[in-house]
Amino acid sequence: SVTKVQVLSVLATIAAKHKEEEYYQALNGFALNVCGSDGMKADDFPIADIAASFFEYPNSGCATILKVLCSDYPECSEVVVRSLDLPKIVDTLSSGSPEMQGPLLSILAEAAENSLEARSLMVSSGVMSAAVSVLKSVRSKDQCASLLGLITCLSASTPSSGNDSSAPILPQSFCHAIRSCLDNFGSSDDKFCVTILQSASTVIVQSAPSPETAVLLSWVVQKLVNRNSTIPSRMEACKVIWAISAKGQISDSSQLRDALSKVLAFMKEFNGESGQPMNLLVQEATAGCLVGIASCVRDSPISLEAQQIDIFMGSVYKTMPLKKQAAEFMNRILAAMWQFCFVHEAALLQSGLIVIVMDIMAAYKDHDGVQEKGCAILAQLASAENIQVTLSIVETDGITHLVEALGAFPSNMGVQSEASKALAHLSTDDETRVLVSALGGITSLVNAVGTFSEDLTLLERAYSALLNLTSDVPAHFLDMALIVRTIVRTMSLYPESSSLRENGLGILQNVCMKGPAAKEAIANEGGISTVVNAMENFITTPTVLERGFSTLWSLAVLPSNQGRIAQADGIKMVVSAMYASTEYERVQQQGCGCIFTLALDPNNRIAIRESGGVDAVVLTAKAHFASMAVQTEVNKCLACLSTPGDGRYQVKSISQEEIETVLFAMKRFDKAENIQVHGCQALLNFLQAKNSILVVPAKKDSMVRAMERASNQFFAQCSGAINDFNMLIRQF
Repeated sequence: SVTKVQVLSVLATIAAKHKEEEYYQALNGFALNVCGSDGMKADDFPIADIAASFFEYPNSGCATILKVLCSDYPECSEVVVRSLDLPKIVDTLSSGSPEMQGPLLSILAEAAENSLEARSLMVSSGVMSAAVSVLKSVRSKDQCASLLGLITCLSASTPSSGNDSSAPILPQSFCHAIRSCLDNFGSSDDKFCVTILQSASTVIVQSAPSPETAVLLSWVVQKLVNRNSTIPSRMEACKVIWAISAKGQISDSSQLRDALSKVLAFMKEFNGESGQPMNLLVQEATAGCLVGIASCVRDSPISLEAQQIDIFMGSVYKTMPLKKQAAEFMNRILAAMWQFCFVHEAALLQSGLIVIVMDIMAAYKDHDGVQEKGCAILAQLASAENIQVTLSIVETDGITHLVEALGAFPSNMGVQSEASKALAHLSTDDETRVLVSALGGITSLVNAVGTFSEDLTLLERAYSALLNLTSDVPAHFLDMALIVRTIVRTMSLYPESSSLRENGLGILQNVCMKGPAAKEAIANEGGISTVVNAMENFITTPTVLERGFSTLWSLAVLPSNQGRIAQADGIKMVVSAMYASTEYERVQQQGCGCIFTLALDPNNRIAIRESGGVDAVVLTAKAHFASMAVQTEVNKCLACLSTPGDGRYQVKSISQEEIETVLFAMKRFDKAENIQVHGCQALLNFLQAKNSILVVPAKKDSMVRAMERASNQFFAQCSGAINDFNMLIRQF
């Protein structure tokens, strides 16, 4: 039996041989009958032979079968376009007769609708440019509609990534062509006007920003407030303004003021306050438009009057009874208010911004978009760290809303990031920190860090919040193991971020302060190596080193951690970091404290000396000779590092510089109790060093005078060391 494919092949051969219309009609008719039938594939159709008849025999049914092929077999759409001969397509669109253009446009539109490859091919070969050129002078609504459909579809030739830099370029003269269509057809036919404006907004949204869009602005702004026009056409005009403004293409201040005024007038007309019934679709369209306009206002500031603010805030309360139906409106209006905050924060606050944001967040707790925008506004307001604004947010349950949003939408990165930013700025006082902790905010922030560790901005915001929150809250609010494990895992993911390392170290330090169990947990999770590595990677960043020193200092308070730090090369790192940051007083103070605590382990004393730790401490004393705080830590260090032990841990040698350093501090700060107490202990220890007979005699008299001065001032505190010193000094 003869198959359908064989029949098609025979008909195509005959048509190609005789090139007569009746043979092509037979071929195209049979192809149409079997198209889509069982067992038929795109490759079974002689597309090139069918397409060959289009320009020579336009009435052969070719257009119909090619459209159906593109519809039933999308994978053949690109082949259809190529088979029609691209130069002929461009010529026909540019100068062909309407009788040819109509069928051709229908084929191209179907191919474009069904195939990205076909769209890309037509754009690259000039088909789109030819269509736009024809559109400028078209006189038929039908042809205009066909051209708009094709152009709109072709504008999506590049898959959207949400990034304007990757969007296709707006077709040259497209907006001028749209303006011609509006002048020719849109003014007299509102229904067709909707078609034109829909195409315009779609193409503008899908294309990269272009100054050419300004050509349409005056027309659509006037259409917006023309009450003789239908609501659908006015809404589409609103969407065009939204598309233009969202691309940042309204920079002229007079145009921006006019657009803002007209959009708000349209919003007010249908928010139930002006005699017209509430129209939620209008409210949504105008709210979206305000988002775009507000973004332009950020770049080209204009005034925002109190009565204008009252309009969109009034619409909030008019639409709120609609509950879930109004969720998208609320989402958009919050986005607009967030944009306006960057320029008109004071005016918005005066009009009750904080209260309205809280009311919306409370009414739409289950809408992640609303919660994200609400959190973003609170974050923006809190970032100014104005005490009155902070109090207003706290007093209107802002903290509760933020923490609830964190907990309700753990997989929404926007909510997590914006809430983290807000809490980072708001959690600066004790009461707020306790409230956030009691509501479970710390655990939610830690979970956000673990879930979205690939986003540096979120990590930096959450770390900043956790740094504040963990500083003084009770330990029972903290899941120690979870916090430590999460921070240790994520802190090193972004080696370029010093703030992440600094705040991460601060969080670990805060956790350390909660007790021995916390210190043990950090060590068990690899936290010691994490701290040491952070200091090594940012050895030229003083703020990171300061946090690193203080964290190791706190960890080393636990005796078992003193050896662990040494095993992690922590001693060498501490000494290197001391040398790298000599000029920074606070860093050196923390560094000395760290060395002192590590030196409580006899094994570490030897390692510190061998690593140059004593020289580093002496250098610190010289660099910060006028700092009582530094000199106190220096004397503590030198006293501890020279502590005598059994034979195994006996200090082998001291230097005259050590003695001179202690004597200098005791003389300069003779009224400072701690310096005198630690100085007396250091001088006593120096007498017991193995090489003391070599270095003490030259400094004996100065040492005796220093002990006498300390005895006169602080005998009760230093008596033990003074008595032992007086007994031992006689042998020198």
